[in-house]
Amino acid sequence: MCKQMKKLEACVHVSTAYTNCHIQDETIMEKVYKPHMVSPKQILEAMKWMNDDILKDITDRIISSHPNTYAFTKAIAEQMLLDERDQLPVAIFRPSIVTASVREPFPGWVDNMNGATGIISAMGCGFVKAMYGGKHKLSDLVPVDLTANVLIAVAWHTATHRAADEVPIYNFTSGTLNPITWKEIGECITDQFRRYPIENPFWIPNGYVTSN
Repeated sequence: MCKQMKKLEACVHVSTAYTNCHIQDETIMEKVYKPHMVSPKQILEAMKWMNDDILKDITDRIISSHPNTYAFTKAIAEQMLLDERDQLPVAIFRPSIVTASVREPFPGWVDNMNGATGIISAMGCGFVKAMYGGKHKLSDLVPVDLTANVLIAVAWHTATHRAADEVPIYNFTSGTLNPITWKEIGECITDQFRRYPIENPFWIPNGYVTSN
């Protein structure tokens, strides 16, 4: 579709900072890491004849070291964009966990209960008492309004500073500049929802994070 747009100025693919989360003890660079096992075209060809049972049987082998199909499909989507871009003005934007706004349209604004927002809300109303995870791991949350602003800036820069032979990639995370652990997030949930409780909570709010 993009190739049919004669006056296309910028095409920004929104990926995720967790595309390459299987890479341990190494800084994730702003580049495309090729999937280990198969190419995007091979995956698409396989979809034409494999039934659900076969796919289920081989999924773990195909995704290799990726933790799940979400991260894997994000990775092959980046690779496919790289392979098929031709002369398109393309960029890749990788935000981490997008959550409520910090400023615009007002602090705390959200329009859905997906991802971290849903977990925080469930803990805040007392419906979820504990969350399974590494409490000393970084949560790496980014506000939705800052994410949108950076996405707009990426589109502008892509349109006005076209790269000749490369696809610019932008990682947008908070973990290195403003680190906060899941334990600290849980403590904040407990404190704030007890100080400013919602109407008719299910139980006493608690943001306990545990690894067992």
